[in-house]
Amino acid sequence: MALSSRSSILVYGSCGSLGRSTVRALKSSGARLLGVDIGKNSDCDASVQVDVATKSPTAQQEMVLEQAGDFLRHKDNGGRGLSAVLCLSGGWAGGNAIEPLLLKNTEQMVSSSLYASLIAASVAAKFSTASPSTSGATSSNGTAPPLLLLPGAAPLLPTAGAAPAFMLPYIVAKAGVHSLLDSMAADAATAGLPEELRVFGIAPVTLDTEMNRKGMPDADFSSWTPLDSLADQIKLWCDDPLSVEHGKMYKVVTENGKTRYL
Repeated sequence: MALSSRSSILVYGSCGSLGRSTVRALKSSGARLLGVDIGKNSDCDASVQVDVATKSPTAQQEMVLEQAGDFLRHKDNGGRGLSAVLCLSGGWAGGNAIEPLLLKNTEQMVSSSLYASLIAASVAAKFSTASPSTSGATSSNGTAPPLLLLPGAAPLLPTAGAAPAFMLPYIVAKAGVHSLLDSMAADAATAGLPEELRVFGIAPVTLDTEMNRKGMPDADFSSWTPLDSLADQIKLWCDDPLSVEHGKMYKVVTENGKTRYL
């Protein structure tokens, strides 16, 4: 069943390029949106502003969990849980073994990708529509399962071979996300997740962002995935959670302006 005003969705990374596009796509459904980022997205119904510069990952997690609980307890929500937790946080920082900023860049990538994914998983464990802690413990979409989406990367897929060695911080963080997805999908109960939750990920090759265009002005943009196209697909998955393959990291491939999810 489609999203409605009875649906609530958390978007982690709501101020990033993909996050903003996804928030806009979801807003048309009437779903209540909780954004999580270092800034505030005014298109969301509420926002959690995470201080990644001075707060520890544990403090960030505590803040997100507390404010997510407040959001769901609001009278407009009716005590229902989250239909989806979408972790779209990420960015890019690279470097090889001789790079002076190797560890700094790695900390940045681990924070924005892996820690964000772990916090998103803890939110889904506690507040998804199938979680015992949410009143009713049933999905706002009837029998539709809640979703947890994580941010992967195409170079880390098994079919890709060895990831490029000039992006060590990026691949270390994304490898953690891929392993996290595999482990949680294989044994939800041991991972602390509701059995009904569908965990999956997206692994784009290259997103068509302003920053990527500035960094690679001579690239073939027809092979880059438009943000609105991916955002619309994320909305389709939220509209029809049964269409999501549990445990799958979807490779996002764009060729000649057409995007497929493999």
